Amino acid sequence: GPVRPPPPPTPGGLAGPRCRGPTVGRAVGLFGGVIAAVFCGILMDTLVGNMYSLPPGTDANPESLRQAVAALPVAAFVILVTGWVLAAAVGSYLAARLATHARAIHGMIVALFVLVAAVANLAKIPHPLWLWPETISLIPKAGGAGTGLVTGQEWGSSRSTREQ
Repeated sequence: GPVRPPPPPTPGGLAGPRCRGPTVGRAVGLFGGVIAAVFCGILMDTLVGNMYSLPPGTDANPESLRQAVAALPVAAFVILVTGWVLAAAVGSYLAARLATHARAIHGMIVALFVLVAAVANLAKIPHPLWLWPETISLIPKAGGAGTGLVTGQEWGSSRSTREQ
């Protein structure tokens, strides 16, 4: 039969709906959001490390880490949790923005990823006790705020994510 030219590009995401099925769309949104979140986290961790370096001789030994972390000022932990919050907000925003449907769910999956990573960090390296509730409460709120910028839905709103 005759050879037909390819269809013209259509709006609807990075490559258009014909080139980007639901599975690829989910993967692109989630991957983009996670990469953005990881980048923000690394950036802020680097900032904290440059501003408040650990004492010489500190190694991966739990006791050595405990003593070094205990000597850090409160400001170091405020910057650290700010980085995690920023990572959740930026990553959730990007995931929701790139998603082709169920944007709120994509954004909150990335916030959950950041929360799990932050809690794993808190569990592995001794941190001040006050950092736990701050981290656990602020990361989901930041993820909701980042996602809400895309969906128009406020954090805690009763609207269904199916409307997105």
